[in-house]
Amino acid sequence: MVAEITVTAELLNRDPVEIIATIMHEIVHVWQHFLGLKGVSTGGRHNKVFKEYANIVGLEVLTPAIDSYGLGYTTPGEELRERIEDEFQPDVAAFNLFRLIKTKEKKTVTTNAWVCGCEGITARIPMKKVMNSICQECQMYWTKKLTPAEQEVVDALAEATREMEASGHDEITVDGEVSAGVHDVHEAEAEDVEANQHEGDAEGPPADVGPVSKAPRTGRKRKTKS
Repeated sequence: MVAEITVTAELLNRDPVEIIATIMHEIVHVWQHFLGLKGVSTGGRHNKVFKEYANIVGLEVLTPAIDSYGLGYTTPGEELRERIEDEFQPDVAAFNLFRLIKTKEKKTVTTNAWVCGCEGITARIPMKKVMNSICQECQMYWTKKLTPAEQEVVDALAEATREMEASGHDEITVDGEVSAGVHDVHEAEAEDVEANQHEGDAEGPPADVGPVSKAPRTGRKRKTKS
């Protein structure tokens, strides 16, 4: 029986030491296979048996396990890295040829999602159209499902409203900075008026400046017919 290890061409754009460490990871699987050891479960989860043999060849295993891959995340240890660089001396130029990973262009969304009271049911219609109808199942109107950006604005407004009600202010900004309420402004104005009245009472009645003479009227008198 001959074991074969295939390296994906898209992954050849990494550090040569990392590529060789990946090959050694696969060699550990081959080694355990011929020894009759099971280092990986049927679902692909790497176990402690794999970790034990990976450590023997100088691979460091990420612990504890963070997902269903188990103890399968490996990196070259310092000693292994030095041996690869000094003894194996990989030709960096040989790894300049690799297959580019094609990225798919995101399609422009031209529809809006609408939901009713039924769980798990969504209808999509063109953005320019409005779904003004009632669901025959739940007898509720279809409403436009908010995008993440729209939902963020709604949540911010709801939070601002709760803060406004809790603080008793009439006005509050969405970013959380509370501005003076209208009733606070009115109270401040009333206090200023009352203070001015007290100042006027303290100064006494205004001084008598004497009679005010009226300015003579100018212009010609209008003639009347006799």
